Amino acid sequence: MRRKDLVLALLAVCTAVTWWFARTDESDTLPVTTARLAQPGYYLRDATMEETDDSGRLYLRVATTTADQNPASEEIALGPVRVDYFPAGTAPWVLTARRGKLPRGARLVALYDNVTLTGSPIARSAPAVVRTSMMTLDTVASTATTSAPVRIELGPQVVLATGMRADLKHDRVALESNVRGHYVR
Repeated sequence: MRRKDLVLALLAVCTAVTWWFARTDESDTLPVTTARLAQPGYYLRDATMEETDDSGRLYLRVATTTADQNPASEEIALGPVRVDYFPAGTAPWVLTARRGKLPRGARLVALYDNVTLTGSPIARSAPAVVRTSMMTLDTVASTATTSAPVRIELGPQVVLATGMRADLKHDRVALESNVRGHYVR
């Protein structure tokens, strides 16, 4: 064999070996769409998200230890969460829960598991505290609603009910059913 033929044969073997190691086996790769759906759109840890109205006034602050976006629905799942809501022209409200959801657009904040809604105390009065298992805050309508059982505490006064609609701008609460209470003077 001539030297030129030997070099060509060696180059052919090197090319074949390089191709063998560089090729990708289609069975080892996932389709791009499946891989994308399995991953969160984004995730945040120890995050605070704020929204302002058209004038730049802060009206919503959401603080959470975890926020994971579902890329298909664009919904954001929240870990333990605190929502500070500042409706125009009235005192702020604080909502807390073990978990929550922010749908796309963030008009609604859905809260679950050990939910509390606390109003600002009036002079010489304890703050109003609503406790329930789930609640939805509508930031456009300035309402907090639930169909679950609620416990409303105002100092030593306690009212129990099933279902509630709270108008946060006007400090009004409407209880839906099974209302019973305990009033102490």
